Formats: sequence, C-alpha cells, structure tokens
Amino acid sequence: MNRLDATALRDIARGSSVLAGGGGGDPFRGTLSAIEMTRQYGPPKVITIGELPDDAIVACPFIIGAPLAFLEKFPFGDELAVAARELERVIGAPIAALLPAEIGGINSTLPLALGARMNIPVIDADTMGRAYPEMDMTLLNVEGIPAAPTVVADEHGNRVVVHATSNVWTETLARTVSVKFGAAAAGIGYSATVARLRHAVIEGSLSNVRAIGRAMREAAGDPERVIASITELTDAVELFRGKIVDLNREIVDGFVRGTVLLDGAGPDAGSRMAIDIQNEYLVARRDGSVVASAPDIVTVMDAASGLPLTTESLRYGYRLVVLGIACNERWRTEAGLAVGGPARLGYDFPYVPLEQHATARARGPIGAWSTA
Repeated sequence: MNRLDATALRDIARGSSVLAGGGGGDPFRGTLSAIEMTRQYGPPKVITIGELPDDAIVACPFIIGAPLAFLEKFPFGDELAVAARELERVIGAPIAALLPAEIGGINSTLPLALGARMNIPVIDADTMGRAYPEMDMTLLNVEGIPAAPTVVADEHGNRVVVHATSNVWTETLARTVSVKFGAAAAGIGYSATVARLRHAVIEGSLSNVRAIGRAMREAAGDPERVIASITELTDAVELFRGKIVDLNREIVDGFVRGTVLLDGAGPDAGSRMAIDIQNEYLVARRDGSVVASAPDIVTVMDAASGLPLTTESLRYGYRLVVLGIACNERWRTEAGLAVGGPARLGYDFPYVPLEQHATARARGPIGAWSTA
C-alpha cells in the first residue's frame, strides 16, 4: 500500500493530462480537491487490485458533463461522498476500494480525493488508459460489466439513481441528468467485485502517469525537454506544429463539441491541421487526411511551456505541438473498436493504427518554429 503526498498528487495530475487527450477537465482542479482532502483526512492510499479479496466491491467515481462548464462550476464537495453513500445503499454493500474510470484529467485525481475522504484505497488501474467522452466507452463495457446502478449528484443535495438496460442507456440518462445539474455533476457507478474486474482493468495506470508527471516536473521550464520526456515515456509521435487560426467550440447535449484549425509552422509550414473535439481531441486531419483517431490518443501541447492543453483552455493564436500516442492494445480488437472506435463516435472511416500513418514522424526541436 502506498500513500501519496502533495507532490505525488501533482505529478499524477500532470501526467494524466498527457493521456487525457485534451479531455477529462483541467486536472489542476482535481489536484486542489485531492490536496484539500489529504489535509483534512490524511493522504490517499493506493493499492494494486491483487491486494483485494475477490469478493470486495469496487466502484468508479467520476465527473460527468462538459469540461467547459468546470471553468465556472467546481463539483468537488459533498456531492461525491453523497453519491458514493447512495450507491452503497442501493447495492446493499460497502465500497471496499475506488477505481479511476479514466486516466485523464479530473477523473484521475477525483478517486484519490474521495478515497482520502472515505478512508478507502484507490486501485492503481483504470478502465480506459486514456479519457473518453462517454461513460460507456470503457474496457469494462467491452467485458460486459454494467455501469448501472449509477448515482449522479449535484452540490445542492439532489441525486438520481440510474437503472438502465445497457451502458449506452446509462450514459444517455446520466448525461441528461448532468445537463439539468448545470452541465457537470458528480457520479459513481460500475460497481463490481474484484473477481469480475481483475482482467478488465488496465493495471498500473496511476504509477504510469505519476512517472510521466515526475519527468515533466523535472524538465519544467524547458518545453523541448518536457515534450522529449513525454515522447520517451509514451512512445509518442509528433503529428503537427502550428498556430490556432480558428476555433469553434460550444456545449451541446452535455459535451464540449467543436473543431480547432491550425496553420502549420516550422517544419509544417504550408500545411493545415483540423482536430475534432468532443470533450477530447478525437480525430486529427492533416490537409484533409486523417492522421490519428480514437482510440489512439491525440494530445495537444503548448509550444511555449510544453504542457498539455485541455479542449476548454484553447485560445486563438496559441502555438501548439500535436502528438499521437498509441492506445492500449485491447482497444484495437473488434470488441474494443465497437465500443471506442471511429464508428462508435459517429465517423464513417475505418480505424487505422497511429503507427501506420505515414505522416507521423520523429520529434524535431521546438526551436524550429518560424515567427509567422
């Protein structure tokens, strides 16, 4: 069992922002919550799934909604604990441990905050290996594990228990509730025994992003070193460098949806990249051709700092470095693509693994930027 201090929490948040692919909300806010819960209740405990008995009940806490709403709405108070206690009442059993739903953004640090408050451990694993816009897009769903019952709660004490016939319906109903709760709400679901979860999760996720975050911290102040450390630890490939020349982004049906358009700079001068947004960066096109798509991860870095940018933090004129990171291999199976591939996200093109795109190239020096 490992207890995390404030430095470790910040490293996890920083590293998870890389694998989030722009989604999951600003991890800084989740870090503030986790640090405050640590101050009040003691440091969160992290364990491996193998340290729990087969009959222990595990659940996934999360924030559901549009990350853009998090800029004005900070749902990290009593509603998380209220949702968890309500789920325990509904299933008739205590929650023995928490499992991060995704290893990206706020939902990476949220379980640590709730674990500290409830004095229960958090498993060093997650259900995606990235962030996804919809709660049915998990490897638990691929394995047939139901998300329901799911509890959604707001900061006013309102809570709704969702019993649904499928994980897609759980997502639809929970998302509708989150819209009524102000476009973002706290939730918890996917309660299951360790025996059922053991082979469905991606193990070591928190340790992985902690290592990424530590390397980023040690390279802080030098954007080239930051991006180089990320590239080394994730086997990322550089897709594009450019400046934001157009940004269309709005909240629709509980999601941040839109497109960001980049004009190439440095080695990519004369080319253009468009990136589709649905909470996360889902598809990157260079001069009209797809060069990366979910389930692979598209990560957008600020060229000035080397740090990842969430979709809600983009601004006109920002200079960016776009990276691609290969997804967990289970997403590339037929069953995985049915849950998290382009067709599930509404696209009509087939999935092509990131490394098969000829436009992916080795990272070059950030100093190669033009001043245009």
